[in-house]
Amino acid sequence: MFYYNYTKLLPQFILVALIFLVSCGSNTNKPAPVDVSDVDVEVAIKRFEKDLLGIDTNQIAKGVTTLQDKYPSFFDCFATNIMGFKHPRDTGKQYLKRLSSLLNYGGFRAAYDSTMEQYPSIEFLQKDTKEAFRYFKHHFPNKPIPGLVTFVSEYSYGVITCGDSIVGIGLDLYLGDDFKFYPAVKIPDYMIAKLEQEYIMPNVMKQVYSLSFSPQKGEEESMLKRMVNNGRRLYFLDLTLPYTKDWYKIGYQEEELKWCRNNEPHIWGLFIEKELLYSSKYPDYRKYVSAAPNSPGMPHKAPGNTGSWVGWQIVRKFMKEHPDVTFEQMLTEYTPKEILIQSNYKPKRSWL
Repeated sequence: MFYYNYTKLLPQFILVALIFLVSCGSNTNKPAPVDVSDVDVEVAIKRFEKDLLGIDTNQIAKGVTTLQDKYPSFFDCFATNIMGFKHPRDTGKQYLKRLSSLLNYGGFRAAYDSTMEQYPSIEFLQKDTKEAFRYFKHHFPNKPIPGLVTFVSEYSYGVITCGDSIVGIGLDLYLGDDFKFYPAVKIPDYMIAKLEQEYIMPNVMKQVYSLSFSPQKGEEESMLKRMVNNGRRLYFLDLTLPYTKDWYKIGYQEEELKWCRNNEPHIWGLFIEKELLYSSKYPDYRKYVSAAPNSPGMPHKAPGNTGSWVGWQIVRKFMKEHPDVTFEQMLTEYTPKEILIQSNYKPKRSWL
């Protein structure tokens, strides 16, 4: 537990050496899984990395044409946005030279080989995505299912969107926290801990959310706005990945999530005491609303992104308090401030 000056907020309490036991009521606010046994979806996942590394480098122009035909949108995204080549449809064909160099580069091939060793089959991913999209279609029957493509980028990109209809999955960023090359390419330790297979689906569905929804009713930029918007996205994962552990959804490890649950009122109190909720100074609250090694002002055990975690609990509480409000109504008809007020969010403490 961590402590600070609560007397500003709760003068009626004298802070002595008492042990707090936090109510884990946030768990009771999770939406119950629905029955999707009658929902059927078709999900196809293409393995771009296998087709790319299958190109004959002596006939690279022909191989690229075949790739462009098979991946009309993703190939351009991979070459331009992921690998940073000149636009792959330029008349000078300079990208062919860059691509040829890439395919002959030992580091890239090593990343591919490691990926194929770890994921010779993606049957697990096919199964998991189909299950997630069954829930997606149940809750949002009018939303299209995006195309799914796996790729390798030599440890640069995890899950991304390409255009408005494709989600790309960089399998080489999910080779396990003991994969020897992650430290060598300067990936921070707090991020390496989350480069496990179990984090793939939550990251996929976060990108599906980005493709599918764009909250319209907003307000001035503030920490609260970011907290609640991140909470909205995490609530979407509650709906589409109902049996996935919460720590995978937010990108924590299990002990980090437990820390947040055990310190929920203290986290909230710190945000209020430091007057952060309505702050528009992003550098002051960045680590509270994005992946980071820590949360300023909290003990070293505290993970980053604690503001997003609180925003998630606020959205969960709001939706429980308003069972007649649909997810899409919550996105478009309520501002983050309205969601906070109408959620009646008040993290509770129980005294031992």
